Amino acid sequence: MSNIEAIVSSPRGNGNTGTLVNAILDGAMGLSTNIIKYYGLSNIRSFYGCDACGKCRSEGRCVQNDGLTDILDNLAKADVAIFSTPVYFNGPSSQFKTLIDRMYSFYVQGDANPLKGKKAILVVSGSAPAGVVSSVGESIAAVLGSIGFDVYEIIAYSDEGGSKSAKDDHELLKRMNGIGLNLRNNKNNRVQSALGVPIRGCSAS
Repeated sequence: MSNIEAIVSSPRGNGNTGTLVNAILDGAMGLSTNIIKYYGLSNIRSFYGCDACGKCRSEGRCVQNDGLTDILDNLAKADVAIFSTPVYFNGPSSQFKTLIDRMYSFYVQGDANPLKGKKAILVVSGSAPAGVVSSVGESIAAVLGSIGFDVYEIIAYSDEGGSKSAKDDHELLKRMNGIGLNLRNNKNNRVQSALGVPIRGCSAS
């Protein structure tokens, strides 16, 4: 059994980003005993950015109490985290950037960081060229790695200027389903690529 936390930071929950995450979760569910928590940041009424108060250094957690509190608390308990964001102006969405800033509270814990060694999947999508989307994914993965995550899969998807949709790419959705299938009843938190070769850095088209 794995505890999986999935976070969709796109304002359009049914867009390419959400479609790819849902395809992964479809594979992770089925007859498995996985426990899945799904968060759509656009559905959270209010949450705030890091205010650099420094209290996480002494408290061991972010002291703000808002719509991100439950997400941060459950990240510490999860075996696998699925992060996702669309690409806006060559970077992540503002919702995702707010979340990642608040995750600084884990970074300051050093060796006591509860995220150390946890597996993470990153889904990044956008209308920019595939190379731009991939570079944004690599940049975010580096940040997640600095916080403690082992990012073992990056899915970088370009809809080529809106000329195609992830919903219509059945082969891609099958591949995403395969990633989720690999998360079923995972023992000892060992997660390996379901694809044989990593998606990291490609357009996943």
